Amino acid sequence: NGSTDLEWIYASSVPFNQEGGGGQNQIYFRAYDRAGNYSDSGWQVIKIDLTAPQDWQNFTIAGVGYAGLTPTCTVQVRDVLSGLATSVLGWYRYSTDGGSTWSSWYSTAITGSDGTTAFQTITASDVPFNQQSATQNKIQFAARDVAGNWSYSPQYTVATKYLTVLELDNASGTIGQSTTLKATLRRVVDN
Repeated sequence: NGSTDLEWIYASSVPFNQEGGGGQNQIYFRAYDRAGNYSDSGWQVIKIDLTAPQDWQNFTIAGVGYAGLTPTCTVQVRDVLSGLATSVLGWYRYSTDGGSTWSSWYSTAITGSDGTTAFQTITASDVPFNQQSATQNKIQFAARDVAGNWSYSPQYTVATKYLTVLELDNASGTIGQSTTLKATLRRVVDN
């Protein structure tokens, strides 16, 4: 059209059929000006990613919160094709009834930058289970890759119990003599 502005070149319905980014799918553009001069783009690799992030690993409970009922949980995940979309954040949801019902999804921190293919850590801080249970508290994480594929972790069980403190009353005695100590054990939240 005679434009001297930077223009976009589009190619629609190109029949790529190989997943991955290792060079299997390539495209080449050539543009001509009105005088017949041309310029080539060179071969450009096209990544096709239909695979969700995977290899969920290293689930840990990193802290238990003030009373022991609001732990911080972490897990690692990676995406080996287009890489993780860390700008979309990590996500988690939790259940207090063994997974029968779930909270809404909450956004949370994930390490790394967009496109990383290495393992990254998602951290859910102070998850509000707010109950003591060895079996009923569960958490699940979600992550997205740059291509838009979502992945969901396994459901992890998070055992919680009240933190306690032991206070000694009148702790004194005489060397060589038997002494009776009186102590009070109470939940941290009751102090």
